[in-house]
Amino acid sequence: NEDMGPDPGDGSNYVLIASAMDYNGDDALNTPESGTCDFPWGLYRGPITEKPSAGINAAGTIFMTYQTIDEAADTTLYSQSHKHLYMMTSSDGGNTWTYPMDIRRTVPGNDADFEECVFGVVGRNVTNEAVVLYQRDGAPGHALATAGTCDQANNLGNASDIVYTLVDALTVGTDNSIANNNFSVSQNYPNPSNGSTSINITLKKASSINFTVADILGKVVYTEQLDNLAAGIHTVTLNTGSWAHGVYTYTVRTADNAVTKQMIVK
Repeated sequence: NEDMGPDPGDGSNYVLIASAMDYNGDDALNTPESGTCDFPWGLYRGPITEKPSAGINAAGTIFMTYQTIDEAADTTLYSQSHKHLYMMTSSDGGNTWTYPMDIRRTVPGNDADFEECVFGVVGRNVTNEAVVLYQRDGAPGHALATAGTCDQANNLGNASDIVYTLVDALTVGTDNSIANNNFSVSQNYPNPSNGSTSINITLKKASSINFTVADILGKVVYTEQLDNLAAGIHTVTLNTGSWAHGVYTYTVRTADNAVTKQMIVK
């Protein structure tokens, strides 16, 4: 957003918005450790999270895709993590963003756990739906990799699909994983946090919960144990004024399940 002006060099004037999601809530990005491949994911001459593309609608809402590791995908076949295409939106010029949606898991056909979905492009003009093109095949990485690597061996001679899909603009930002039978977790507000932010946890039955916050590298920066809470809404307020700017994840755990969401600190 050029209206933000140049960054003074201390990280105070940019918004870090995207990262791989910690789906299982263990404060780590789980990738294969078999040693079979040089890297536990396919390489695209960039970082783990990469290749953004964006469109915009008449109201000024930005629709952005990017590719990153899907921690929930099955890794047994190739000993590498698959990458999927995610979409998120911003209605305030890029200052705040919705929860990422895995586009592949919304498209029917085949098995998302065994598919690599990369090189996403969003149509510039978004209406009721966002037009997205991406490349899809079975193996992590691509055939133009270094000879002898898993990327090259697993992709050489195999076909890829170019997928055209329409994403309902109203569904982006709806996180279906944030609720289970016993509790739900809200998005923190405000987001980004600028000194303080709050999260509502709704319990359907009396429970004890553990609440943790981790930075983008998985380092836990805050933890709190809340025992014997009654059914109902409970609010956790975080004082983030001394935290480094960037993306964090917060995780709520009960004896039965865990929910992880993303927040931004400015």
